[in-house]
Amino acid sequence: MVDNIKKTINRNEQRYNDFVQSCAENIACDSSVKLLLVAGPSCSGKTTTTEKLVSHLEAFGKKAHMISIDDFYKNSEDLPVNPDGTKNMESFDSIDTASLHECLADLAKGREAEVPLFDFTISRRNGVRKKIKLSKDDIAIIEGLHALNPDIYRNFVSEDMVYKIFLDCHSESVSEMRYSRLIRRLVRDFYYRSSDAANTFFLWKGVLEGEKKYIYPYAHLADTTINTYFEYETRVFKSHVMPILEATPTDSEYRPSAEAIMEFLSGIDGIDSKYVPKDSLLQEFLK
Repeated sequence: MVDNIKKTINRNEQRYNDFVQSCAENIACDSSVKLLLVAGPSCSGKTTTTEKLVSHLEAFGKKAHMISIDDFYKNSEDLPVNPDGTKNMESFDSIDTASLHECLADLAKGREAEVPLFDFTISRRNGVRKKIKLSKDDIAIIEGLHALNPDIYRNFVSEDMVYKIFLDCHSESVSEMRYSRLIRRLVRDFYYRSSDAANTFFLWKGVLEGEKKYIYPYAHLADTTINTYFEYETRVFKSHVMPILEATPTDSEYRPSAEAIMEFLSGIDGIDSKYVPKDSLLQEFLK
């Protein structure tokens, strides 16, 4: 039983890692590429995939500098507002595009660029700036929800200097496709953002609406799409997400949503997360 579990995990991990390495090799072989754009919906594994791309690119002789579009969020008081009065951080208008355009233009022209750092604990930039300058064999990796939107780089960077990657999380199973990213988000939010299931469910509708409007319309522009779904992941997340879902109050409007996922998980045999490799993308969500 354990051997079969390990084989399944290794097969999935190898598929993903081989594809990421192949992408890095293709990029490294094209000397004209100076900006690598990595986009994808919530919990598609952008952080880990970007880190792996950095590692592989450096193995191919390319020094990579990571830039997160999140660091170009406007300060809280300048963010657009949803109809219910909450801040809208899914909208493209939440990004300080003027600063981002200046940064990308400087990088493309070989000048030193200054990258701000956004502090999510205070919902504003912390005043610290990271300086980046691209040498001959350097690449800047721009990672974020809106990275493939042409308004990010159009008119500031030549198209032949840009390589675009879209991350998807796609399963052949309709049920797993429906719940995979939500389960990732439930676990991540609980462990790393002190968020219970009800709050994650509350936010999720807006997340999906934002993705439909601001992210998926640009997926077809990608030079490469990487599927970050692992066929064993739901079995691993089961023991982590069930207590989170069970804690949803019975009188909560989100209790039916929690019960629907629990019913789905009830027919699945769990896998102990100790079998997940330390460098797995899934570790981005586990604790």
